[in-house]
Amino acid sequence: MCVNCGCGTPHERHRKTDITLGDLTAVGKPDDLSVEQVAENIRKSVAKTGS
Repeated sequence: MCVNCGCGTPHERHRKTDITLGDLTAVGKPDDLSVEQVAENIRKSVAKTGS
C-alpha cells in the first residue's frame, strides 16, 4: 500500500520511492515467503539497527 505511508491503498505507488504490496510479494517469492513473513523480517531487521 504505499505501505510506507499507510494510506490504505495497497497497490498504489504515489511516488516512485513508495513500497507497494506487490513489491513485498515479489521479494518474498524467491524464498517462498508470504507478505507477512517479509514484513516481519523487515520489522526485525529495523529493530536490530536501534533506529
